[in-house]
Amino acid sequence: MSLLETINELGTEKTELLYSEEVNGEQLTVRQYQNYRWLSVGGEMIQSLMDLEQPAQLLLPNLVAMLAVLELVDRPVTLLNLGAGGGAMERYFRQVQPDMTITSIESNEKIIKLAERFFDMNPEVFILDSAEHFLSVSEQSYDIILVDIYSDERQPACLYEPGFHKSLAAALNMGGAIAMNLLPHTEEELLRVLRPLNEYVSCLLLYMVPNHDNVIVYALKQDSVDQEVFGRRLEKISEQGLELQVIAQAHQSG
Repeated sequence: MSLLETINELGTEKTELLYSEEVNGEQLTVRQYQNYRWLSVGGEMIQSLMDLEQPAQLLLPNLVAMLAVLELVDRPVTLLNLGAGGGAMERYFRQVQPDMTITSIESNEKIIKLAERFFDMNPEVFILDSAEHFLSVSEQSYDIILVDIYSDERQPACLYEPGFHKSLAAALNMGGAIAMNLLPHTEEELLRVLRPLNEYVSCLLLYMVPNHDNVIVYALKQDSVDQEVFGRRLEKISEQGLELQVIAQAHQSG
């Protein structure tokens, strides 16, 4: 049984309630069991999960899968995290790759405060803003962009808007890559995100997280794709237990 399955089967009577509050119509809850602490937003879905004994360890399978994006980029040094939540990625890179420059965007001020109080994060790490607004005004670009944004357990409307994807691609350096965590309820919902994104990138890949509804989308921005190099990178990712499916590729070379 996985860690998430174990937590989900515990029931509230076996866990310690550390915090609960309704904010803007969403229920925010922090619970703990033994050395595991987690944040739930808008329901039972766990948004952030931390091992108090190993705070930098990534425990949610969708976040672990998103790290595969590191293998798709040559020596990334700048990262934009849209939807920082409880700061799991920030804690990870703080320990594993401290030289990575991270810009962390979180739209919920209360979650930022909870990240400080319960999840070992300095609130000054975060920028309080929505993903779509930040992209529309930012003039910076990044080697890697992570997108993990939800509203009441649903994908926000911006993910279906071509303007959002245009701004997203514009914020990505040439040779960079995007990793986007999606929770589509139907295939059409997934396609509504993929179609506009595909207009602005050179390659799209998918990974279906086993035993979960999460779909991780990886998007590359390159003038051309060297097939030999690309193949080696996919092979390296496959060795980590992730089989990525190439679903669209605009430019090819090699």
